[in-house]
Amino acid sequence: AFYNCTSLESITIPEQVTTIGDNAFYNTKALAEIHFNAIAMNDLSSNNYAFSYAGQSGEGITVTFGAQVTKVPAYLFYPYSNTGYVPKITQVVFEEGSVCNTIGAYAFAYSESLMEICLPDGIKTIDSYAFYRCTNLDSVALPDGVESIGPYAFAYSGLVSVVIPDGVSGIESYTFYNCKSLESITIPENVISIGSY
Repeated sequence: AFYNCTSLESITIPEQVTTIGDNAFYNTKALAEIHFNAIAMNDLSSNNYAFSYAGQSGEGITVTFGAQVTKVPAYLFYPYSNTGYVPKITQVVFEEGSVCNTIGAYAFAYSESLMEICLPDGIKTIDSYAFYRCTNLDSVALPDGVESIGPYAFAYSGLVSVVIPDGVSGIESYTFYNCKSLESITIPENVISIGSY
């Protein structure tokens, strides 16, 4: 749809949108802003590559999720390749009063330019691989309401410290695998199981 629109700088995805087609915004190199307002978009597939190589020619993309968005869809920013085709996301913002409760699987995987993210209070689930290989992500505030963090959710990320919320009863296998910068982690007394690696 907007494949190779190399001058496109801003996109607003309205509330009614339920899907994004394959490669829809591929190689939109000048992209700087995404206003994502789709209330209930379906998860994307692993070979959708909707935003591969977006924002590469500028200072990066600010993604703003509207207050009524209930879920960040799986694979939303998943790249065609884990090397040169990663969308250059530098900032993620959730509007005040956000009702978002889920970060889908692989939603921000390989977002190497993302350094920090402040998740809204309503987040309950962070699915598997959500922030996988976000190598410069050194800070994330996990809201108290988080109940589930999936396998590999923060594997290979740049996290320095983590405080697990009280609502989490188990830490899945590989959740923080190979977080080489991790210096401290606080595990609440509610946790009754910690997976391998």
